[in-house]
Amino acid sequence: MTDRFKEAVWLPKAQSHNITVGGAGGIGSVVTFLLSRIEPASISIYDNDTVDDINLSNQLFGLPHIGKSKITAVADVVYSFSGYDRLSPNNALVTPETTTSEVMFSCFDNMAARQVMFDLFTRDMDMYASEGIEPILIDGRLTAEQFYIYVVTRDKVDRYKETLFPDSEAAVLPCGFKGTTHNSFMIASKMVAAYTNFCANLVTEEPVRDVPFCI
Repeated sequence: MTDRFKEAVWLPKAQSHNITVGGAGGIGSVVTFLLSRIEPASISIYDNDTVDDINLSNQLFGLPHIGKSKITAVADVVYSFSGYDRLSPNNALVTPETTTSEVMFSCFDNMAARQVMFDLFTRDMDMYASEGIEPILIDGRLTAEQFYIYVVTRDKVDRYKETLFPDSEAAVLPCGFKGTTHNSFMIASKMVAAYTNFCANLVTEEPVRDVPFCI
């Protein structure tokens, strides 16, 4: 699946990583598919939700997936379209006991879950660094026509803390305008591009790719 980009400077590094994806909805389903085309060492995905017909509006599922767990549906998509078989589907929420990896994608629709994943990242980031592995957390936040992406490395932790707030302070969106497929693909594409730029900078003598904190 990598023939068209097998000479990308970032590919060997990206393929060496273990990746955790939190959430398998509008962001996570597409992010996981795009990552599967890169063929990383492993992907662990967490979600305890089930595919409903309303999810077809903005998530990477089809009619045959309705009624199945989202992580089962994602596993089906990435194997069917990418032949990727190193996905570990976890029909569970991310909790303070969840095992981390050096690369983490926060693809949730609520701030409480983002906080949990951030706490996991800060808990283990120095452990990875001590092993010569630079950890990264990429957080996507999505509405029907807008998105924000935060790229968190160890030197950006304090800055990222300022973006977190209680769910009670989040804007309430109308039920019929919460997500679109094209915006889900846009945010997922930008998140994975930020990741591959990060990988490119790890293997060059000086950073050559732009990896902004906020997109």
